[in-house]
Amino acid sequence: MEAKHPRFSSLARAVKAGIQLIPDEAPRGRYFGVSPATGRLGCDALAAAWFAEYYDGERPDHEDRGLDLFLARPLNQAYPVLAEEMGPGCALGVPGCPAPDRPPGQVLEAKIIHLEDQHGFTREQVSQWLDDRNL
Repeated sequence: MEAKHPRFSSLARAVKAGIQLIPDEAPRGRYFGVSPATGRLGCDALAAAWFAEYYDGERPDHEDRGLDLFLARPLNQAYPVLAEEMGPGCALGVPGCPAPDRPPGQVLEAKIIHLEDQHGFTREQVSQWLDDRNL
C-alpha cells in the first residue's frame, strides 16, 4: 500500500471523524488484529482514526483485508506524528505512573494506548488531549 496524504489536517481530527463513523466504543481490551502485548492499533482512538482515514463503508471480497491494513501500518504513514518520540514516563506526568513493570513506550502511539489502557481515557478524551497538543 502506498503512503498517501491524510484526509485530515491532524490526528485529533481523524479520531473525531472516526468517532462519528463508529459511535460505539469497542469493549475495553479488544484489539484489532493484534495482541494486547503489542498494542498495535489496539487503542480505540487509533482504531477510530484508522476507520476515518481508510474505511469506505463496504466490506471487500477478502474478509480479512481490514486486518491486513491494520498490520501494514498505513496509519503511521498517513500520520507520522504517531512515531514521534515523546520521552519516557506517563503521558499525563502522573507521579509513580507507570508501574515499573509496565512502562509505556516513548512514541505518541504508545502514549495514546497508555492513556486509554492505564487511565481509562475515552476516544473523545484522547482526541481532546491530541487537540490540546496540536497533534
